[in-house]
Order: sequence, then C-alpha cells, then structure tokens
Amino acid sequence: MIRTIPRRGYRFVAKVDSADEVLKNFTGVIAERPPSAQFCTGADGVRIADSYSFGAQSQGRGDYVDLDLLKSVEILRGPASALYGSDGVAGAVSFVTRDPSDLIKDGRAFGIRARSAFSSADESWANSLIGATGFGDWSAMLAYTRRDGHEQENRGENAELNSRRTVPNPTDYRTDSYLGKIVWAPSDTQRFRFTYDRLDRDATYEVYSGRAVPLPVPPNPQPYAATGVI
Repeated sequence: MIRTIPRRGYRFVAKVDSADEVLKNFTGVIAERPPSAQFCTGADGVRIADSYSFGAQSQGRGDYVDLDLLKSVEILRGPASALYGSDGVAGAVSFVTRDPSDLIKDGRAFGIRARSAFSSADESWANSLIGATGFGDWSAMLAYTRRDGHEQENRGENAELNSRRTVPNPTDYRTDSYLGKIVWAPSDTQRFRFTYDRLDRDATYEVYSGRAVPLPVPPNPQPYAATGVI
C-alpha cells in the first residue's frame, strides 16, 4: 500500500524544517530508524544516509531533506525489497522534490515563489526562494532555503550549568538547502531529469546538562599530606 502525503498536507512554518517532522505525525513511521526497523528512505530515487546520533545530538533520516523543497512524500507499507533492495523489508519512504512544472503555469514562460516564516517556539526564521523557467522541451529550476534558529523553550526553571538543569541547553543552528533541476521531455512518455541537491547544516550546542554536579566543599578542608615519593 502506498500512501502519498501531498504538499498541501503540511504547512510551511519555521519550526517544521525537515521531512523528519512530517513523518513523526504518521503512525507506524519511525524516521530515526532504530536497528530493528528495516525500511528504505530515498529522495527522487536516491537513497538517504542513515540517522546520526551522538550524545544529546541526533540527526534523523528525514533531516537531510528540506521541507520546503518537497512536492510529496510517498510511504509504502509492507515488503518492498524487490524494488528498493534489502533495506525495504518493512517498507519504504520516498521523498519527491519539486519540478519546474510545479511553478510554471500554463501559458507562462517562468514562475517564481518566495516565502518567509517565523516561529516563536525557537525564535527561528525560514526564508525560501524558488525560480523556474521553460523553453520548448526543456525546463529548469533553482531553489534555495535558509533557516536560522535557537533552542526550543520549555517550562524548566533550573538554569544551573550541570545535570540538574531543566531549561534548554543553548543552541544555535543554521541550514542552507540548495536544489537545482534541468528537465528534458522529448515526448509525452519520456522525461529525463538532471538534479543537484545539497544541504549544509551547522549547529552549536552548549551541553550544560551533561556536566556533573560539583561535590560540596567542607567548611574547613584539611591540607593534604604527602604519603610517598615518586
């Protein structure tokens, strides 16, 4: 069974900045892919790297695809190894990026779309610019999205610089996403796509909550005495 999430099924907001956030709203889809989940993830037919996790930082499989560059998400439930390889035992998730035809209206030679959004949850901004043009059997598109944000606030009140901390750790992140496409359609049944896709993400974390709680100092500490000679 294939379930398609069209573009209109989710909103362009600064907080939802990746396909990972979209998939988390659907039952049975685990975007982070634990070792027991054997499903394949790809964008325009190209496989996406596995998730990354180190301490408090993690990167899900959908974090490699920017939300505003997607046209739809197809979810295939059930065995799909014959189509997607050994990773498709449990199913497959396919991200479909935009095409020039999505912006160029009938009778027009070009199309431009610009968006900007702000989220107060993490004080993040998202700005996107997409342009496309068509000439004969050829069409082309360039897209760029920039996202800047900070840690997401919670209801914590303890701001100690150790493991007792309950407020969020200071975080600053920046994401630059690029998508370029050249499409050649020599006939109604043939279509060739040349795609360039890149995502750069920089994040800075101050993991205060990972620091140990300092031991209490006695009121009258005794001086240490040497007990051996090295």
